[in-house]
Amino acid sequence: MSELSKFSPQTRVAIYNRVSTEKKVQMEALDVQVAYTRKLVEDNHLTIVDQYIEPETGTEAEHRLEYQRMIRDIKADRIDLVVVKCSDRLCRDQAEWHNFVKLHLQKKFQLYFYLDDHIYDHERDDIKYSVQAIVDAEQSKITSKKIRDIHSNRQIYATGSKALHICRPLYGWDRNVEFIDENTKRVWWTVNEKEATELRYALSLVEQGIGFYRLANIMYDRGVRSKGTTGYHKMPSVRIAANTWKKMLTSPMLHGDCILHKEVSNFYTKERVKLPQEDWIYKENVIPPIVSREYHEKIVQIIDARRFQMGCCKGLAGTYKWSNRLVCANCKKPYYRMHYKLHSEKVITWKCSEQFQRTRSTCDNMVIAEKELEKQLAAALKEKYAYLFHISSGLINDTIHTIEKALCNSDNGKKLKALETQRELLLRNKDVLFHKLMNGVISDEDFGIYKDRLETELRELEEKIEGQKDGEKSLADQYRRLQQIRNTIENKNYNEQAILEILYGCVEVIEIHNNGDMDVTMSRELMRSKFELYSIVESDYSLFYFSFTYKKETIYDRNRKAYNEKVLELIRSEKYITIPQMAERLGNTYSYTWHSIQQLKEQGRIVYIKEKFEHSECYWEVVEYPAR
Repeated sequence: MSELSKFSPQTRVAIYNRVSTEKKVQMEALDVQVAYTRKLVEDNHLTIVDQYIEPETGTEAEHRLEYQRMIRDIKADRIDLVVVKCSDRLCRDQAEWHNFVKLHLQKKFQLYFYLDDHIYDHERDDIKYSVQAIVDAEQSKITSKKIRDIHSNRQIYATGSKALHICRPLYGWDRNVEFIDENTKRVWWTVNEKEATELRYALSLVEQGIGFYRLANIMYDRGVRSKGTTGYHKMPSVRIAANTWKKMLTSPMLHGDCILHKEVSNFYTKERVKLPQEDWIYKENVIPPIVSREYHEKIVQIIDARRFQMGCCKGLAGTYKWSNRLVCANCKKPYYRMHYKLHSEKVITWKCSEQFQRTRSTCDNMVIAEKELEKQLAAALKEKYAYLFHISSGLINDTIHTIEKALCNSDNGKKLKALETQRELLLRNKDVLFHKLMNGVISDEDFGIYKDRLETELRELEEKIEGQKDGEKSLADQYRRLQQIRNTIENKNYNEQAILEILYGCVEVIEIHNNGDMDVTMSRELMRSKFELYSIVESDYSLFYFSFTYKKETIYDRNRKAYNEKVLELIRSEKYITIPQMAERLGNTYSYTWHSIQQLKEQGRIVYIKEKFEHSECYWEVVEYPAR
């Protein structure tokens, strides 16, 4: 009898199914897994809240949307029991396993592995499954390395189409697959003449001097659309963007060649890392050509010749606010100012000068929007130098009171008087010693010994007296300067923007990194001259350096945000609405709307409620945040 029989029929069950790859064999295994687990739970008369079906690969839980949805339902106290095949189907990472166990202990739900017919007990099974998570993670790393080595060997040693490993559709070619047996297949590419004709026409437009934005419009009017994708996430055919046309028409695949090994995946961060150009692998004749090599190279030269003919202000370097102060962290070259018009509005950006003088392949550092840079830099400055924006007479009065108290209560005067009295006594002793020598009371040798000792004591005493005088002078000087600063602040109206402009002027250099990190160095001399209080109250040199991360918001990001808000409004007005209905109402594609839904779910702004398994009974719920 199954361990599930121990639970009551009212137990709310979440079924989690996942496969390790998207291969056809594994997808068929997933269908079997889904049917088996559902029947297992139903046979034990338990209540199924939801079945989370994950047809995605990957060890990172954050990339598994169904897993994240299940976690949200657990946190919302909708689940009493999680049914899964085994622990490595749940997560193959030690940290993620411990996070799941922590949630298990907090929410007190049960965990059942049906492969072993075992209910997890933390007191008994903690060590066993923790070790298993370590083993699973190591096995995943070994498998990933084997796959990476296979790809690398194929790219280096394989010839012709065998060097390619492209599963997505390629515009201009058709991918043909023949399954020889369950584990072996033959893949080859053939030219799609209809699409190839459109590519040749697009190349002729480039030859005539037509830009890519205009070219994209012309091709769209001709009825040219992207290739749709099949599989789990179906993508319809849509308009091909100008930037995509540029990539397609400059790709060496048009004349049959391919550049491989341009980037690799980091196993731990799951990020794609770009490799230097000397590590790239160039393969010839890997795919049937659409145009000749000579003609295509001519087109690429035309594109390169008109590159960067924009409103670049490199001839006026040094005349603008941020000239010679924005520096590329990659190549150590200064950033140049450039501008363009967007809907009749002038947009000012800054770009690494190496990209102007050569190409983006020599330095691919990010482009900075001036308005956004100043906005984010202002926030960082306000955080770093917060008290400069709250200078008040109260602050000055408190500081002056502290110094006055120090001056009044200081025992410097007493110490100084005692030291001067001691010095007078030593001088008198020196005179007495001289009289004794003259009267023959002591010998010349004894006189020399005593005289050296007295002079040493006198020198040490003089140093102490000077030190006491300097300390008293320093306090008096600070008192005088603070009085001057108070008078200056009381006579001038410094607002927030004025202080920001002064701080902008104090920026010595901003070093820009690819990932958006900005290392800011402030000029010590300017800071001390512009903010005199700063040099008195603060003396830590680390205060002249700080970093912040530049968050680049593109037009796409802004459009996406606006579209997400429209989606939320639809859900608020009609919670049973489906994604295809949303796309139709908003006049956009299913794919674009689906990605908005995923983004809103990841942000925790919407939740899909499944009270029953049938989708007709499910609905959306907007998570409203309290007003601040």
